[in-house]
Amino acid sequence: MSDEIEQEGDVLADKRWSIYYDRNEKYDDDLEDVYTELESDKPNHLWIEERLTQELAKENPVAQYALGLWYLEGKHHYKKDLVKGVALLQDAVKKRVPEACLALGRCYELGTGLTVDHRKAFELYILSAIYGEDEAFKEVSRCYENGKGVDKDLRLSEIWQERGENILT
Repeated sequence: MSDEIEQEGDVLADKRWSIYYDRNEKYDDDLEDVYTELESDKPNHLWIEERLTQELAKENPVAQYALGLWYLEGKHHYKKDLVKGVALLQDAVKKRVPEACLALGRCYELGTGLTVDHRKAFELYILSAIYGEDEAFKEVSRCYENGKGVDKDLRLSEIWQERGENILT
């Protein structure tokens, strides 16, 4: 862990981006115009698609994550395509996008575009929590509580649940 990160405090307490954001802040800034357009009254989805395609060509992990979700869910002018969605999330996971780890974990747990694999889902939830995604702590806790992908352990479930609650306060 770098001195800079240590000085900023507990990496896990950093909201949403943690290690990923510290290393890839420029990617999120590159998409500010897309966020603004999406929030407008009548977003221009063709323009958004063009911008995200440009960012994909640069291997922007935020674009990979966003498009991965949109393909999985068939949102924002994108036809539902589980294969494309999963592939984009996998690319974003390789670049340590916390939310992508969480989303791909859910794909493994639910069998969305992938064969159900509770162990792999658990591992991705752990990564997501390590990279700073608050919601992942609840998922890890739930896995321990129910013995999904890991041996059932109520003590560890409680520890992960408390850790997640401490981050949110």
